[in-house]
Amino acid sequence: MVHKDNSNNKQTCTCRKCTGGWLSPRMRYRLKCEADIEFDMMQMTLESPLKSELERAPGVEYLPGLIQERGIKEATYAGYTTIVGAILAILEMHGEAGVPSVDNVSAAIAGSPDGTAGFFAEGGTVKNALEFIVYAAMDSSPLGDGTWDAGRAAEAKENEGSDEYWNLPLCANDLDWGLVAEKLGISASRYDTAVANANGTAVKSKGDD
Repeated sequence: MVHKDNSNNKQTCTCRKCTGGWLSPRMRYRLKCEADIEFDMMQMTLESPLKSELERAPGVEYLPGLIQERGIKEATYAGYTTIVGAILAILEMHGEAGVPSVDNVSAAIAGSPDGTAGFFAEGGTVKNALEFIVYAAMDSSPLGDGTWDAGRAAEAKENEGSDEYWNLPLCANDLDWGLVAEKLGISASRYDTAVANANGTAVKSKGDD
């Protein structure tokens, strides 16, 4: 049975468990795992005595070009890390409070403005962090190299089928990265490119006829 998404009048959810009719339990779990991995790696980077590692740190490619051109400052990356940590904390919640929207993330970091001041001062945005987590997760999904799913399948096999992710209900929204991008208000360009690559077609630019 299809569940109607009343927010935009689209019918997308088939599990009747999606938050807002679009964020499925499996998609939430996938995003949470990605945020957890990236947050740990970002913290490890900040703890490294080699500050040159900031130039190739996790998520740098999702930052505005000007920030990358000027060189990644420790305060900037620390703020970026704080925002990714907030995304992780939100994804661990249930219901609407667990949707990593710009509003929810902004509210979560409002209590520690000093921790993110350097990031915002350089021109960073919450959407940069959201794009990082969403598209890093997409890249390891079946639309990318499929490594995350392969890892979960191997783990489930070792545990004789017992795995939190695979025990979650299936839904048409489980791998709808375009829908996630739309709902979170982030750019869909990386999703469009991934779909085009999967289909063996080129992404048409706005200037093309």
